[in-house]
Amino acid sequence: MRLFYALTFDTLSIKRIGECRDFVAGYANKGRFTQSDNFHITLAFIGSTPVEQVSQFSALLALLPEPPKFVTAERLGAFHRKAEELVWLGIEREQSLMDLQSQLDQLLVASGFSTEPRAYIPHITLGRNIEMNESLADLVFMPIELQLRSVALMESKQEQGKLVYKVVDEILLP
Repeated sequence: MRLFYALTFDTLSIKRIGECRDFVAGYANKGRFTQSDNFHITLAFIGSTPVEQVSQFSALLALLPEPPKFVTAERLGAFHRKAEELVWLGIEREQSLMDLQSQLDQLLVASGFSTEPRAYIPHITLGRNIEMNESLADLVFMPIELQLRSVALMESKQEQGKLVYKVVDEILLP
């Protein structure tokens, strides 16, 4: 199983993120845009994991501090790979979100698991292999507040040629 920890969204926020995705898609020549069911904010990527270790990762959910109830998508951004980009909505680096991610990393390390060495950039992936016909910097984006639904342990897999994220375990936010 390929696992990761993520924050998930309520229904209205998923709709708003979808509108942002569709806005960006209107300025793209090509690309694979994220399905609405897959919108999330990754907190930590675990990778390939034997099924017998899943319960260890699930147990860490209960040790995490309560996530913020809302986050703000404040900008459009991209990770560049040659001429194509992974386009995302950048999430404001609010202290409670950054503390949550940092504490998760610390719990993973204390439990004997490795974490990614690169700096954490909270974001929501809108699309992969995107070739824009307009610079992202030229697109007008107004920040939006998004309500979180849960902190979750997720599985990433392919189903019928599509990338699908499934909740393995989660803690719903009050």
